[in-house]
Amino acid sequence: MRNGTPFIWNATNITQQMREQLIDLAEPYKPCIKIIYVEASYQKLLLQNKGRQFNIPQVAVERMIDRLEVPKLWEAMEVIYVSD
Repeated sequence: MRNGTPFIWNATNITQQMREQLIDLAEPYKPCIKIIYVEASYQKLLLQNKGRQFNIPQVAVERMIDRLEVPKLWEAMEVIYVSD
C-alpha cells in the first residue's frame, strides 16, 4: 500500500465491522476501495464446501450465513454485487 501498488484482498468478510477494520487499516494510504460481493445459492455453497480439501463443518457455515451482512453501497467507493 505504501508504494501505491494495486492489489486484491480476497477474504470472507461477512460483517460490516470486519470490512470496516480492513478499510480503516488502509485509510492512511488513501486507497480506492472496491468491494465485490459474490453470492452463491445455498445448494451451490454446500456443494463447493464438500469439494474443498478441508471443508468447513455445516454448523459453522450456517452460523456464517446467519451473521452475514450484505455490503452497503456506502461502505466503499464502489460496491459490486454478483450472484449465480
